[in-house]
Amino acid sequence: MLTKKLNDLSSFNALCSMPLDFSGLYNATDDSHRVTAGGNLEFHWATAGIGNEHIDHFASIVDDMRVREKFADMCNGERINIGEQRSVLHHLLRAQSAPNASLSPVWKRFRVENVRACELAEELWQEKRFDAVVHIGIGGSALGPELVMEALSYLPQRYIVRVVSNVDPQALISAMKGLNPERTLFLVVSKSGTTQETNANLQSLNIDSKKQVIAITTPKSSLDRPDDFLSVLYMEESIGGRYSISSPIGACIISLVYGAEQFFAFLRGMERSDVLCHGENITENAALLDAVLGVYYRNAREYPAIAVISYVHVLQRLSAYLQQLDMESNGKQSDVTGELVDYATGPIVFGEPGTDAQHSFFQFLHQGTITVPLQFVGMRNPLDSSEDSQRKQSLLNANLAAQMVALARGQENQNPNKRFLGGRPSTLLLADSLSAEVMGSIIAHFENKIMFQGFLWNINSFDQEGVQLGKRLTNQILHDPRSDLVLYNMARRIGLV
Repeated sequence: MLTKKLNDLSSFNALCSMPLDFSGLYNATDDSHRVTAGGNLEFHWATAGIGNEHIDHFASIVDDMRVREKFADMCNGERINIGEQRSVLHHLLRAQSAPNASLSPVWKRFRVENVRACELAEELWQEKRFDAVVHIGIGGSALGPELVMEALSYLPQRYIVRVVSNVDPQALISAMKGLNPERTLFLVVSKSGTTQETNANLQSLNIDSKKQVIAITTPKSSLDRPDDFLSVLYMEESIGGRYSISSPIGACIISLVYGAEQFFAFLRGMERSDVLCHGENITENAALLDAVLGVYYRNAREYPAIAVISYVHVLQRLSAYLQQLDMESNGKQSDVTGELVDYATGPIVFGEPGTDAQHSFFQFLHQGTITVPLQFVGMRNPLDSSEDSQRKQSLLNANLAAQMVALARGQENQNPNKRFLGGRPSTLLLADSLSAEVMGSIIAHFENKIMFQGFLWNINSFDQEGVQLGKRLTNQILHDPRSDLVLYNMARRIGLV
């Protein structure tokens, strides 16, 4: 059993008294603050506020908290999700081969199911039965598809595609606007088969489910009814919803809308990021370095939040996706032994696309009384090569570079209202241009960063008990509100009973 805690580590305590170090900002020819994060995706930390002395302490913390051993346990199929007594195997979904013989049967099942999803998508495309696809889910099973559908929207699309997550009746009504219900294919995703919002939207569909619905669920769930649907695709309990974009959920929607070759390129990018996680040197392991930076900001510097700013228009949903991925994974108050932690865990995550955010909350980021580290995402080149696009991309990237320097360096001025204190750290994920492969690397990088942070905080990043209480009380209001006086009174105020 792990006995060391973050607050007990001498390396961590040393970090608490160390100032930020922005010396890496002043040498443009120094490549020591850049590392590959998968394929041609790069992780830059010249404006992160750390120097070599910080890195040395980071390495000690990683060793003291047995991060590499925990990662190896996960990769070997140990039941590291102690809350639900499950393995955590989403890395297997994008691996070209199983890491060991014991996991080979599971890897083969994953591979077969993803291929089956791609083959079904191709078969439906060849039949020309549908004009549109509506994806129904919630949480990661909706945010992931929504993010990737928009990220790849510059590619030719086979279908009109809409994503529905909200149980608000207007959500489904709006999604169906302009669509022919008889020529619309519905993907209905619920791992348990009992998700309230998803089932409510499924029940609202006035269609022939046997001809128009593909269910994606786990074996033997309440949605595992092959006779009732066009098809049923299977994921497994070891795949969390927010880590499921590389499962049949992603295989089906990406292959339907953009073709199977784009899905396998997406997986290739994810695997390239995953492979780097095994690197021993912390400055050559982008996800691990990003993770320790986040712990440094959260615990040693006591920064409560992080802002994700993408200077890529088609990644508008990235901050929402990462908000769920991070805050549901690491918003935990007890460690893996069940003991309440006495240090901060996951940060508040928020963001908007650049340059829009510069005209919104960047005033707070530059001159507010709370420091918020930033994670920027950018591309060197636009998605098309027209002269106008090149001109605007130059303007976009000039804004990106300017913000990173302004936040870090600040500005002296006699007028306090025009003074910028600087010292606001940031990092950058950068690629030449966006593709399915780069998108896979971006998502996997953040998945792995969050995983490593959970190991550092000694918490379980793979369950989500925090969402369960509200679900139980919702069912109680709907079926037996009088059993709880406080619940009954609130239901009356809202007009439910």
